[in-house]
Amino acid sequence: MSKHDDHDFDFEPLPGIPAPLPEGERLVWRGRPHAWRFAARSLRLPLVGGYFVALAGWQLAGLIHEGATLAVIADRLSWTGGLAAAAIAILGVLGYAMARNTYYTITSRRVIFRHGVAMPMAINVPFNQIDGASLHTHPDGTGDIPLRLSGASRIPRLLIWPHVKPFSYSKAEPMLRAVPDAARVARLLADALAEASQQPATAVVDDRAPARPVAQPVRDLATSLGGATPAGAA
Repeated sequence: MSKHDDHDFDFEPLPGIPAPLPEGERLVWRGRPHAWRFAARSLRLPLVGGYFVALAGWQLAGLIHEGATLAVIADRLSWTGGLAAAAIAILGVLGYAMARNTYYTITSRRVIFRHGVAMPMAINVPFNQIDGASLHTHPDGTGDIPLRLSGASRIPRLLIWPHVKPFSYSKAEPMLRAVPDAARVARLLADALAEASQQPATAVVDDRAPARPVAQPVRDLATSLGGATPAGAA
């Protein structure tokens, strides 16, 4: 972490934790998303790139059909290529800034989402609001850990975006996104949930590879933890 990053969180006892932990609550894990992978996935950079490729292909087909010269074709496609590069660069820098101003914290009682570039905020999700969770891993070892909220517990999607499971529109699911060594973090979260609920540990399974359970015994992230109260921003 750079000195500049330290100054961004001078008002916090630890970066990512808006206030000292209450007595009896302990820190389990604190970390950041992988910046560039976060940017690519949260802002859909491959999809944006694919859109411009399709647009260039459509332009090329039209120009060829019109009998345009190579000079005209090159001129038109260069404009499209420049626009694509600018759009991806802007979105990439924005996503990188989002990631660098994000901290995920797991304590013995809650998960804290600390995020925001212009207006930093912290969202607390107590364990008794978590009805279940899952693990989505990627080939590079990073992964996403969405949290399913119980009962009437809700967090406005815009309040926590982009740290939210895609397409969870009816009830937004907060998500630790692009977490390095996600399987280990999921095990730590599972153990903390098991300890808080005083339930035995079972196996956490990556829902993108259901035939490959995590080897170490941990609490099943899908186990219900009971009642809840609405989550709030600190």
